[in-house]
Amino acid sequence: MATGFVHYDCHRNCGEQAANDPDGKSRQVTGWLPHGEDLILHSVAIIGNQWIYLTPQLVPARNRFEFIPDPLLEWRKADGGATWTAFRHGNEVPKALRRDPGRHIRMRDEFQALVTRGHSVIEARDS
Repeated sequence: MATGFVHYDCHRNCGEQAANDPDGKSRQVTGWLPHGEDLILHSVAIIGNQWIYLTPQLVPARNRFEFIPDPLLEWRKADGGATWTAFRHGNEVPKALRRDPGRHIRMRDEFQALVTRGHSVIEARDS
């Protein structure tokens, strides 16, 4: 945090690193960080040939983690230039995706069917 990077704001930190690198050796790479059943929108920096996670953590984090670069993501200014938003094929990208959305849709349908048959929401959730 002494470097001025903001905790839990990887996109800003990596973007600022790339924009303010006097040698031009830094590049922001955006992609997906697998976390449980979700994929979290995430950015890291490549400085020279080294991949670096620049974002300070308030809790201990692993030194190595899985990261899936997505070369089709692009950043566009939003809110009159005050913020940046990620887009893919012209569509705004959510901050997280489900790895298996079909499974979650089936779970929702099963839950709703149980409630419709008279189960309480607690019973439906726990089954």
